[in-house]
Amino acid sequence: MIILFYKIIAKTALLLAVLVCVSMFGGSAWAAFSVEDTVGPTKSYGKSAIRNAVKTVLIMQKTGNLQEDGTLAKTLVGASLEKVAEASAEEPVELSQVPEPEPVKDYEWFRNNPDDPEALGWVKANLDQFYTAEEIRQTSLIVEAEDLVAYSYTIWAAHVWVVLNRVGAPGFKQNGSIIGVLSAPGQFTTYKKKNLEKAVNADIEWLVRDVFARKVLEDWGASPETVGRTLPATHKFFKASGGKYDYFYEKCWKGRYDPFSSPFNPYDN
Repeated sequence: MIILFYKIIAKTALLLAVLVCVSMFGGSAWAAFSVEDTVGPTKSYGKSAIRNAVKTVLIMQKTGNLQEDGTLAKTLVGASLEKVAEASAEEPVELSQVPEPEPVKDYEWFRNNPDDPEALGWVKANLDQFYTAEEIRQTSLIVEAEDLVAYSYTIWAAHVWVVLNRVGAPGFKQNGSIIGVLSAPGQFTTYKKKNLEKAVNADIEWLVRDVFARKVLEDWGASPETVGRTLPATHKFFKASGGKYDYFYEKCWKGRYDPFSSPFNPYDN
């Protein structure tokens, strides 16, 4: 009861203050009160509005800016009401104009969108989900051992594609995996202990990772332009040319293919 009594007294005092201001300064006090209420965030005749209205009128009187006819107060009210009218006249934003949120690009998203410009980079960053470190290491070392002449991404990529083309292909021993293809007798004569104990060439390892990632996109249904093969899937053989780089064939020494002629070659050399 005591608290309620004090609240009633406080509200009565505030109301009396407004009435005094209105009686002393005419419409100016009521204008200040109205401005505070009209443009305020809550649009309510609360204690804050009353208190600020009284404060506004007192400051205007003290600084000598309050005209007897209340001109300044009227000007303030008019400007405030114009702002309210302008805000009310703005057209509401339609739902169709609200931009849709960006999709979360994760495994499932790229799996369904393999031609997305970011797909290759995402697969390469998550390559351990698709290939083991040993598959990458051994492929890198055998590609280097097979091609000691050409220092070319295009040719290295063709060698990697030979390996990938043989995985699962009929007619090749131990063709169920990359390591199986590399280690099968009579397939890669460079698959020797001395070659497998070398340090991996950083450039070749980068190339192997790049081709492996492109194979993932191909398995997901990416376009030939995105996959960027330097060797068709039908070509599974190669031999040393005795010149700048190895030759690649569809069958044993038939259907020779030049990797540099690939229309989808993504490499500069």
